[in-house]
Amino acid sequence: MNFNNEIFNNLEEAHRRRVEFFTQHHDEDDENLNVNEKIDLFNSLIEKKGEQGLVVLTRFKITEFKHIVEICKESLNCCSKKGRTCKLNITDKMLVTLTYLATGMKYEHMGTLFNIRLPLLQRAIDMTLKSISSALVNEFFKLKVPLNNEKKFKYHPQACGAIDTTLIPISKPHNFEEQKKHYSMKHGQCGIKIQALVRPNGICTTFAFGFPGSVHDMKVLELTNWVNSYLSYNVTLANNANDIHHYPCLFDKGYTGLHNTCHEAIITIRKPKFHDLSQDENDLNNRIESDRIIVENFFGRLKSIFGILATRFRGDKKNHLKYIIPICMSLTNYHISLHPLRVEDDEETEN
Repeated sequence: MNFNNEIFNNLEEAHRRRVEFFTQHHDEDDENLNVNEKIDLFNSLIEKKGEQGLVVLTRFKITEFKHIVEICKESLNCCSKKGRTCKLNITDKMLVTLTYLATGMKYEHMGTLFNIRLPLLQRAIDMTLKSISSALVNEFFKLKVPLNNEKKFKYHPQACGAIDTTLIPISKPHNFEEQKKHYSMKHGQCGIKIQALVRPNGICTTFAFGFPGSVHDMKVLELTNWVNSYLSYNVTLANNANDIHHYPCLFDKGYTGLHNTCHEAIITIRKPKFHDLSQDENDLNNRIESDRIIVENFFGRLKSIFGILATRFRGDKKNHLKYIIPICMSLTNYHISLHPLRVEDDEETEN
């Protein structure tokens, strides 16, 4: 199989680790695609562009990529037995799907990049997205409760994590009511919100998505009911009665008022309308933000790996995002487990 060098070069320029592997030219005799030719995209990519070519397209190295394929192998095999057969093997399906998620390219450009027909490409990606979502979530979202021996926050060692939301931009809906529903005043665009609980080590424990951009972060937390589920636990008193306690968790000032239902919440102090915060209050906010920034780091890694979530999503948000977001969140957890968010985490892993 042949690859379009022009698209490779455009991707390479946007990538942090720019390399000079994409200046080669194919022979003119190889430019025409033979429809009956056996398709082997992955091996052809590695042969022509090396491991760096795989990183540019998918953000994962060869060993990391093969581990992801192994996790999803059973799901993809089951899917391959249903409906129409696909000429792409399991590895190639994963390659084109991760490229689609990582680069956010349109199907037309990807068809040119991989030199395969558009219907085949689109069917392979749609099939893979629907097949691997559950397998990846089950693999990379196993932890549900805080562990005593894991990394702690510097200033708030008692906190189990930090909670916040991020906006996934979408195209403006044609219906005016839908526009108002999805428009976020804070971000100045339409979108869908993801809420995540991130631990001190940068790993996301749980997430929820599908909330319109106009919904306030506090309302999103209320709708997910995490305060009474993930953040709560029962304590048996002396008279054998159960008392509900909450794990301390970090929040920004958008969650002001949460203390009414969750006394253990650690929230950034909001500046009064006509007064300045005291020096002690500013210092307290700085300590909270220093620890709470881990959830922002997670969202930053999520959108730096998966360009489809960083740019305006043009697809059918209901039929595609319900698969895309769980896949991207799961693989971000996997990426962080290999490449920690903070330097000190990486040093601890090496030691």
